[in-house]
Amino acid sequence: SNHPAATLSVHFGNSASIAGTPDVVAYDSSRGPGVGHVLKPDIAAPGVNILSQGYGSSTGETKHLEFGAVSGTSMASPHVSGAGALLRQLHPEWSNADIKSALMGTARFTNVFLDNAHTQLAQPLDIGAGCLDLSRAIDPGLLLDTPSLSFGQVDVGSDPDPIAVTVRNVG
Repeated sequence: SNHPAATLSVHFGNSASIAGTPDVVAYDSSRGPGVGHVLKPDIAAPGVNILSQGYGSSTGETKHLEFGAVSGTSMASPHVSGAGALLRQLHPEWSNADIKSALMGTARFTNVFLDNAHTQLAQPLDIGAGCLDLSRAIDPGLLLDTPSLSFGQVDVGSDPDPIAVTVRNVG
């Protein structure tokens, strides 16, 4: 490092603890099933009121140098890709399917709601496997290959082709 003694201090005014606060799925979040009769989404991640650079209150070039709160898929996607990058760093031997399996298999699907009153529980077509939980994905115990399954459209009385799933113990 060019600056071995460099330090960073961050101070937030009016901060409050959010530990134990239930997740609420954004009203405009995409829901499943996806195009081609596949089950989507795969996973849910934080995407509302995310502090991000480029969304400051100034105008012109200065706006892009400041931080502000923004919401949307463009905020949730980096959470998932960042979690995947961290898992790749911790487990370089894992395949992309292994990383997806770890993220989906350890996602939290309880205490996730569709409304701020916390009366409507989210379902798989709202949140996929659940809300990303990186602390659990680091050591998932089991990995599935294929990490997500979808039989597509299955007609009544038909006999769909079986899907093979390999389960590997990594615990």
